[in-house]
Amino acid sequence: MKKSILILITTAFFISCTSAYDSIPPDFTGKYVHKIPDCFSNNPEELCIEIIWIKENLTASLMFGGIDYGTPATYEIKKDLILFYYNNGDKPDVIFRAESDKKLIRLDDESVWIKE
Repeated sequence: MKKSILILITTAFFISCTSAYDSIPPDFTGKYVHKIPDCFSNNPEELCIEIIWIKENLTASLMFGGIDYGTPATYEIKKDLILFYYNNGDKPDVIFRAESDKKLIRLDDESVWIKE
Protein backbone atom coordinates (compact mmCIF):
# COMPACT_ATOMS: atom_id res chain seq x y z
CA MET A 1 0.00 0.00 0.00
CA LYS A 2 2.75 2.45 0.95
CA LYS A 3 4.62 1.59 -2.23
CA SER A 4 1.61 2.31 -4.46
CA ILE A 5 1.01 5.67 -2.70
CA LEU A 6 4.67 6.58 -3.22
CA ILE A 7 4.41 5.66 -6.92
CA LEU A 8 1.22 7.73 -7.24
CA ILE A 9 2.81 10.78 -5.60
CA THR A 10 5.98 10.45 -7.70
CA THR A 11 3.94 10.12 -10.91
CA ALA A 12 1.81 13.16 -9.99
CA PHE A 13 4.98 15.16 -9.31
CA PHE A 14 6.51 14.36 -12.70
CA ILE A 15 3.25 15.07 -14.53
CA SER A 16 2.90 18.44 -12.80
CA CYS A 17 6.43 19.52 -13.74
CA THR A 18 6.51 21.28 -17.09
CA SER A 19 9.32 22.32 -19.33
CA ALA A 20 9.56 24.77 -22.22
CA TYR A 21 9.29 21.84 -24.62
CA ASP A 22 6.05 20.31 -23.31
CA SER A 23 4.16 21.54 -26.37
CA ILE A 24 6.97 22.33 -28.80
CA PRO A 25 9.30 19.53 -29.79
CA PRO A 26 13.00 20.42 -29.54
CA ASP A 27 13.44 19.85 -33.28
CA PHE A 28 11.24 22.76 -34.42
CA THR A 29 14.26 24.64 -35.74
CA GLY A 30 14.34 25.16 -39.49
CA LYS A 31 12.64 27.12 -42.25
CA TYR A 32 8.91 27.93 -42.05
CA VAL A 33 7.11 29.43 -45.05
CA HIS A 34 3.86 31.34 -45.39
CA LYS A 35 2.50 31.85 -48.90
CA ILE A 36 0.63 35.16 -49.09
CA PRO A 37 -2.87 34.48 -50.46
CA ASP A 38 -3.92 36.22 -53.70
CA CYS A 39 -0.39 37.48 -54.30
CA PHE A 40 0.52 37.46 -57.98
CA SER A 41 3.40 39.80 -58.72
CA ASN A 42 5.79 39.99 -61.64
CA ASN A 43 7.97 42.41 -59.69
CA PRO A 44 11.09 40.51 -58.50
CA GLU A 45 11.37 42.91 -55.52
CA GLU A 46 7.89 41.97 -54.29
CA LEU A 47 7.83 38.50 -52.80
CA CYS A 48 4.67 36.42 -52.34
CA ILE A 49 6.13 34.37 -49.50
CA GLU A 50 7.21 35.12 -45.96
CA ILE A 51 9.88 33.06 -44.22
CA ILE A 52 11.15 32.40 -40.72
CA TRP A 53 14.46 30.67 -40.15
CA ILE A 54 14.54 29.39 -36.54
CA LYS A 55 18.01 28.48 -35.30
CA GLU A 56 19.07 26.39 -32.31
CA ASN A 57 20.87 29.21 -30.48
CA LEU A 58 17.64 31.16 -29.75
CA THR A 59 18.17 33.36 -32.80
CA ALA A 60 16.05 33.65 -35.90
CA SER A 61 15.69 35.55 -39.12
CA LEU A 62 12.23 36.88 -40.04
CA MET A 63 11.27 37.87 -43.58
CA PHE A 64 7.83 39.54 -43.48
CA GLY A 65 5.87 41.92 -45.63
CA GLY A 66 7.56 41.38 -48.98
CA ILE A 67 11.09 42.32 -47.96
CA ASP A 68 13.79 40.30 -49.67
CA TYR A 69 16.07 39.79 -46.67
CA GLY A 70 15.66 38.40 -43.18
CA THR A 71 15.56 40.65 -40.12
CA PRO A 72 17.58 39.24 -37.20
CA ALA A 73 15.64 38.38 -34.06
CA THR A 74 15.87 36.42 -30.85
CA TYR A 75 13.12 34.20 -29.49
CA GLU A 76 11.90 32.46 -26.39
CA ILE A 77 9.52 29.57 -25.92
CA LYS A 78 6.65 29.62 -23.43
CA LYS A 79 4.60 26.42 -23.51
CA ASP A 80 3.24 26.28 -27.09
CA LEU A 81 4.16 29.88 -27.98
CA ILE A 82 7.27 31.19 -29.72
CA LEU A 83 7.87 34.87 -28.95
CA PHE A 84 10.15 36.77 -31.33
CA TYR A 85 12.01 39.96 -30.37
CA TYR A 86 13.75 42.19 -32.91
CA ASN A 87 15.80 44.19 -30.42
CA ASN A 88 15.62 42.03 -27.27
CA GLY A 89 12.82 44.27 -26.04
CA ASP A 90 10.50 43.85 -23.12
CA LYS A 91 7.52 42.75 -25.19
CA PRO A 92 7.56 40.40 -28.18
CA ASP A 93 7.27 41.86 -31.67
CA VAL A 94 5.69 38.73 -33.19
CA ILE A 95 4.11 35.68 -31.52
CA PHE A 96 3.43 32.26 -33.02
CA ARG A 97 1.60 29.24 -31.62
CA ALA A 98 3.17 25.89 -32.47
CA GLU A 99 0.54 23.47 -33.73
CA SER A 100 3.32 20.91 -34.26
CA ASP A 101 7.00 20.92 -35.21
CA LYS A 102 5.84 21.34 -38.84
CA LYS A 103 3.13 24.00 -38.47
CA LEU A 104 3.09 27.43 -36.80
CA ILE A 105 0.20 29.89 -36.51
CA ARG A 106 0.96 33.62 -36.33
CA LEU A 107 -1.32 35.00 -33.62
CA ASP A 108 -1.95 38.51 -34.94
CA ASP A 109 -3.35 37.39 -38.31
CA GLU A 110 -3.88 33.60 -37.88
CA SER A 111 -1.66 32.89 -40.91
CA VAL A 112 -0.34 29.33 -41.26
CA TRP A 113 3.39 28.70 -41.62
CA ILE A 114 4.60 25.31 -42.83
CA LYS A 115 8.06 23.85 -42.27
CA GLU A 116 10.01 23.01 -45.40
